[in-house]
Amino acid sequence: MKQVLTTKDIAGLGTIMGIWAHPDDETWGSAGVMAAAIDNGQKVVCVVATKGEAGKTAHPDNSSKQSVSQIREDELKNALNIIGIDDLRLMNYSDGHLEEVSEENAVTNLLKIINEVKPDTILTFEPNGITGHNDHKIVSKWSQAAIAQLDTKPVIYGACETRERYEEFGRECDKYFNVYFRVAEPVAIAEKDCDLLFKLSQTQTDQKLKAFKSYNSQYSGFFKIPQGRNYLESLSRTESFIKLNS
Repeated sequence: MKQVLTTKDIAGLGTIMGIWAHPDDETWGSAGVMAAAIDNGQKVVCVVATKGEAGKTAHPDNSSKQSVSQIREDELKNALNIIGIDDLRLMNYSDGHLEEVSEENAVTNLLKIINEVKPDTILTFEPNGITGHNDHKIVSKWSQAAIAQLDTKPVIYGACETRERYEEFGRECDKYFNVYFRVAEPVAIAEKDCDLLFKLSQTQTDQKLKAFKSYNSQYSGFFKIPQGRNYLESLSRTESFIKLNS
């Protein structure tokens, strides 16, 4: 395991590109790493495959699919502003239907961005997508397929759930919010077995929690009860990844 303990250590990741399925995935998996990189003056680009229009909101009665799309795009931009990121690439695929997208076309589109940005590090989901969501798994697969076509390959890390966080907070939170909605239990990795483990500073933790709060349509309920709040606070103290390429 390689533990990254400080913001200074994050500088070793160079230019970072996040590749995610939905608005809020980037905050969930990597807001702290991205904030640290921004503090270091590194380039950070966030790629999001969909606008999350198929997702549930805190106010479903007032939210058409079109308005959910706009709500979540606005929340995404607000969250990235809190983190300090000003380079967002939306791929505008249909939420919940990434399995219907041609992988060849998706990988080609990703490669265009990768070849432009030339990231040293790519952050995405671990292959099981943490929650088992098909879109999460597909984005991870696309990311790995794109990297496989490059002569000079960035290091690619998949955000993962830790065994410690799941046992202490995730299992209980799941009872209230169905966090791992496509799986009975996530593939959880012990912290000692993670390839990249970042302990956020208090400032970075506060930033990440603020970013979560900007996703009012998704997380307002979490902050109302201890089971949800404790889990988001845990996510905002430690970020964990496994390496997806050799």
